[in-house]
Amino acid sequence: MTHGAVRRFRERLDSLRFLMYAVVAALLLLLFISAGANAAARVTVREAQQELTTQLSPAESDVTQLAKAYVDQESGYRGYLLTGDAGLLQPYHAGRRDARRLETELRRLLTGRPTAVQLLDDVVAAAGTWSRSTQPEIALQLRGEDASSAAVEESVRGGKQLFDQLSSRLELLQSHVRGLYRSQVQDIAAAQALANTVTGLAVITAAVVALGSVLLLRWRLTRPLTRLLDDVQAVAGGDYDRPVVTAAPTEFAAVAEAVDEMRDSILTEAARLDQAQQEHVLRDERDRVAADLHDLVIQRLFALGLTMTSQAARDPRSAATLQPLVEETDRIIRELRGVIFGIRRKPHATTLRDRVCAAAARHGEELGFQPSVLFSGPIDLVDAETADELVRMVDEALDRVDPDVTTSVAVEVVMTGRRVQLEVRDDRGGPTGTVLSHSVELDREDEQPAGTGVSSRA
Repeated sequence: MTHGAVRRFRERLDSLRFLMYAVVAALLLLLFISAGANAAARVTVREAQQELTTQLSPAESDVTQLAKAYVDQESGYRGYLLTGDAGLLQPYHAGRRDARRLETELRRLLTGRPTAVQLLDDVVAAAGTWSRSTQPEIALQLRGEDASSAAVEESVRGGKQLFDQLSSRLELLQSHVRGLYRSQVQDIAAAQALANTVTGLAVITAAVVALGSVLLLRWRLTRPLTRLLDDVQAVAGGDYDRPVVTAAPTEFAAVAEAVDEMRDSILTEAARLDQAQQEHVLRDERDRVAADLHDLVIQRLFALGLTMTSQAARDPRSAATLQPLVEETDRIIRELRGVIFGIRRKPHATTLRDRVCAAAARHGEELGFQPSVLFSGPIDLVDAETADELVRMVDEALDRVDPDVTTSVAVEVVMTGRRVQLEVRDDRGGPTGTVLSHSVELDREDEQPAGTGVSSRA
């Protein structure tokens, strides 16, 4: 290894980056190890708890109910033989139904535990043997054939012996299931203790690593940084002759070398800030001019056009003279709109649907009631230029609504084929009237307006 390579390697070791990487790597390694061990222990606990609540606990309860079902069968059978009362067979039949259901349920719950399944099979076999021994006596009694007292007593003794065998096997099953339950509880407790131990060790180890990191950073970072900060503050205060310490870490040397460049950058940024403020003032002035043109000039021109249109309607002889003036007024209004939206800042990119709804909501606060908005067709596919025009028309139409004589306003945007139709209607205190009707013909190839037609009323 060359001398230059050795020097670069030492610089890397002395760098703040290497120190931070080493500390972070140690903490992450500790975090991953402790988190992995803790997660494994928690997963074990969760699985054991789930097995306990979904299998072993229900199995223990079902074994107890199964014993009760067998006892109900035996009590009903013996009482019927001794008394001949057919009503006593009801618990016998109910116990048989419950036993079959519980045997099936237990077989499902004990799946994967061969010993428990074998004990259950022994119980089922003993129950079948005892149940078959009861059938002849019950059938005999049901046919009305009386058996001798000695025969009944013999049958009861034989059934009792078989039922005792069933009871002994059932006790073995109950004992085994309880043992499984206790063992599972012990496993859960051991897993929880392990998880708590792992968590405690992780906390202690993290505290030790954190303390060591603080001491290491104080030695390798805090003291050199304090000296460098004092030197930089002195230079910033005007002591340009004071040398800046360039001790390790190597990044501090780069900071010291960048002090002069930082001063130049501050001066440059100050000049840029001044330019940005001037541009901001210019943009505000443009917005003010645009607002004045929209709120004053265009409205007055629009009123002038309506006045001339009304005059032409009242005096047909002046229509030929006034019509060119009306058209010229419309052209001036369109040109002013283009100028306004040319000097205004661009709006946020939203769909035509969103922008029309926003305009209606904005004017609703001024009117005292919310205009209704209706859309039809794929209006969100309208190009940005056409959307700007339609939103301008909605704003202008709603500006002309007089809330003193109007109680409702409806805005409708319909796109059919290549045509987009905008209508704004109000009630004006009487029959519904049209405030604005505006249509745009779209060219599907370049999505630009191919032609427009506008009509409005005051």
